[in-house]
Amino acid sequence: MEIKPNTNNSQHKNPLSSNQKVADSASVVFNLKRNKTVTVKKSKVKQITKGLAEIAFSLGATSDPEEYAETLSEDIYDSMKEANQKIKNSKNKKSN
Repeated sequence: MEIKPNTNNSQHKNPLSSNQKVADSASVVFNLKRNKTVTVKKSKVKQITKGLAEIAFSLGATSDPEEYAETLSEDIYDSMKEANQKIKNSKNKKSN
């Protein structure tokens, strides 16, 4: 299995932003059916992507595992935020 970073993302954020410490403490809360919620902390996503980046580095898919992990982490976290927004929007439509 080959892991390649998404290089076509035109909205890629600078991983060295001045608000990085605030962003690290952020989390996404998914409100699921039957009033169950799941909280995903950004630090947990970063921990997982660090391991994935080490694997990608060992397979030769990247020469910079730190940058790879940061990019992958941001992509995953942004996708989770978008999914959470879609869930909220669909719940609002159903309640109206």
